[in-house]
Amino acid sequence: MFASLNGEKREELRRATLRAKKYRARAEENLKLADSVLVREVRDHHREVARHYLELAEKEEPSFVRR
Repeated sequence: MFASLNGEKREELRRATLRAKKYRARAEENLKLADSVLVREVRDHHREVARHYLELAEKEEPSFVRR
């Protein structure tokens, strides 16, 4: 996927992709937490945190890698 890029740019893209993957994992964790609580305010908080992590993932992930 990154073969045609120079070493520095390739490493930058690799790191951005890894950060995006981690952000998506944090979003998933928060969505699971939201599903496990009964208090609406807490559930809404975790959903908002998940949305924030997904926004970060979208900004970090190169456009040709996005699902």
